[in-house]
Amino acid sequence: MIKIGITMRVVEAQGYREPRDALAQDWTDFMAVAFPECLWMPVPNVGNRVVEYVRAWDLDAFIFSGGNDLGSSPRRDQTEQALLKYAVENRLPVFGVCRGLQLLHQYYGGALEPCDAGVHVAAQHDVDLNGETYRVNSYHNFGIRETAVSPALTVIARTGDGWVEGVDLTDAPGRAVMWHPERDRPYRKRDIQLMRECLLEGVPS
Repeated sequence: MIKIGITMRVVEAQGYREPRDALAQDWTDFMAVAFPECLWMPVPNVGNRVVEYVRAWDLDAFIFSGGNDLGSSPRRDQTEQALLKYAVENRLPVFGVCRGLQLLHQYYGGALEPCDAGVHVAAQHDVDLNGETYRVNSYHNFGIRETAVSPALTVIARTGDGWVEGVDLTDAPGRAVMWHPERDRPYRKRDIQLMRECLLEGVPS
């Protein structure tokens, strides 16, 4: 049985200072529909020690979830950078959501740019997904211009004005999108297909 780890955002408790790792319950519902045959678990933000954890848990694939701009949570940044390095070096499949795509781009030396909040924050817009017009949700403050995309990434989805919305890793089993498949209701077959192709077909036999 394939075991998938999902990274978590960092949030603050209301009324007092207490940083917490958190994963939206959207993911619980989404995984039950999209990956009913798989086990999954949240991955805590423990910095570089995350590699020890995921080895002990024998995880096969990883979802890098959204939330938190890069740089806003150093502990999460360190955790995900170490986890991504481990996954790439061991050819374990990864799927990035929103921040997860930004993380992949940054890992391979790319830079981010601020987005137009009116278009990309709590909005919906069309993208070209491998020649198909596809309507997606959008919740990101920063993005990637297609002219500046890392050569380690192959663009599979883009906006009409040149922003990257989806990528495949060129030389490793990985994919990422800027929208949130787990937030749509009902869940969309195309999103599930994109994720299953990456996370299940890319698992080493």
